[in-house]
Amino acid sequence: MRAVGQSGRRYLVERVLQEKPGPLGRVYLASADGQKYVLKGMPKTEFKYFQDMYTDLQRCPYVRVADDTIVDQSMFAYKYFRDHLLSFAQRDVPLPLTKRILRNSLRGIAALHEKGIVHTDIKPNNIMVDWDETQNGNLNVEHVQIADLEDAAYVPDDCAIVGRQAGNWMWRSPEAHASGQVQKPSDIFSFGVVCIYAVTKTVIFAVDEEELKEGEDKLAVVLERQLSYFADGIDDLEGLLQYLGDDSPWVRIFTIIAEGFGEDFPRRPFSLWRGVDPDFKDLVGKMTNIDPRRRITAHEALGHRCDYGRPIVVNVDDTKLRHVRELALLPYAEEDTETGYNAIADLLPRMTGLRRLLVEIPLHYPTAGSDELLRHLGRLDHGSFFGQPCELGNLDLILFAPRLTKLTLVNAVVNGSCLEACFVTKQGISFLLAIPKALQSFSFSPKDSSLYGSDAAPMDVLGLAGHILACLACYQHHSLTNLSLEIIGLAHIDDYEHEAPPAAHISFLGLSSLKNLKLLAPEVNAFDRHFLSFLHPRLPPSLTNLLSPTLHATT
Repeated sequence: MRAVGQSGRRYLVERVLQEKPGPLGRVYLASADGQKYVLKGMPKTEFKYFQDMYTDLQRCPYVRVADDTIVDQSMFAYKYFRDHLLSFAQRDVPLPLTKRILRNSLRGIAALHEKGIVHTDIKPNNIMVDWDETQNGNLNVEHVQIADLEDAAYVPDDCAIVGRQAGNWMWRSPEAHASGQVQKPSDIFSFGVVCIYAVTKTVIFAVDEEELKEGEDKLAVVLERQLSYFADGIDDLEGLLQYLGDDSPWVRIFTIIAEGFGEDFPRRPFSLWRGVDPDFKDLVGKMTNIDPRRRITAHEALGHRCDYGRPIVVNVDDTKLRHVRELALLPYAEEDTETGYNAIADLLPRMTGLRRLLVEIPLHYPTAGSDELLRHLGRLDHGSFFGQPCELGNLDLILFAPRLTKLTLVNAVVNGSCLEACFVTKQGISFLLAIPKALQSFSFSPKDSSLYGSDAAPMDVLGLAGHILACLACYQHHSLTNLSLEIIGLAHIDDYEHEAPPAAHISFLGLSSLKNLKLLAPEVNAFDRHFLSFLHPRLPPSLTNLLSPTLHATT
């Protein structure tokens, strides 16, 4: 079998990977241009729906979306991953690596939920893991993605999926078992169970036939375990029963199960399990609360104090942190911190009142030189800093400040000879995609004047500014009205017009709410006519003020 995608790629089917029931049909392993792909069919009536969903999610590296479409056969082509978490977790995986996989999976769920999408079938074999083994036997994980969105749906916050038992019976939430209201908290419960599996290598709701008493159903055992492990108080159970509603027959079922616990048959709360890290138990407990309305969100889980593999600071009073309104982060290179922030990124999620943040991102250490820069780049998740997400703490923290209204980046300049290739990626700067919805003011200011004398500097900074604008334009959920850019290279924009992408990416048209724009170009005394003719067609209709100390005018 052969197929041709919209990209022009020609696929040769090698074998059938899976026979799926119902209209989805078969899943194929195929090859094209020396790479492996997975081809999945989709009912024609649903093809456009999921095609639009994939477009909506295409900028998230932690969600598996189609790499190509085969429209005439209603098929999607996905990049082939070597494994999924269900089998990968059974290997001898170091705990820090397991936690990083879980964190990246949670990022994927957070991205879905931010778009208003409920997955409905979170389980370890729907978390794809692309990995290889180094020559010395160490495991190297390249990518982690939430996959199989065939049952996912856009669900507004005031709506829910009802009337079906969504998800797999070993991983689904209690409300999903009861065909109740399935929403984002249902995904979170399932992921909490996945976390337990990944760390303990145990499927806690798996039921063997020999465990069943005569006439006993597997589902009864699963529900019994859910109440045993995660109903920590009477309020939790009552919350679940209220959530299901008086008309639900499952209210009686859960009540009977709960009444069966006692001295002869005590509960086994997960919070009391031995051999499990206390912070990990606290995180999972908050995700698996039996009452859906009491579960934490994906973003709150990402901000939990649980150690995901980075240093953490836990001996700081949360009461004090909640009152922090403004914060400046100035990095310093230390061997034991790796990021130059001394774990401040782990405190930010607890600064729930944060309104203003100044970040000097640690891409350039004036005293350490390019060797220090390249050493830090070697710790990134993927090869390209600007094209892919990374684990440096400052690139995570923006996601954890939902009330942030003002953000300033300084020293966001790197040596162009080291990273010139990174400026031509199509994906943009990943950390800006997680900008808070409340953001109203954004400033970009390269302060390292030593770079202004470099021949490469104007193109590099121009390209970086272009990527910032492209990312802000793509992320439409912010309310950005004030933008300040300090960049070099604007005076001679014609010199770079044909140097993709710097000049091509300088556009403000995508910033539909922008009111005030301030441009600083410290290397020139005046903008020439060519630049003005270049700039004005790229300004949004919403703009009311264009200010530049160089122009000495407001338009």
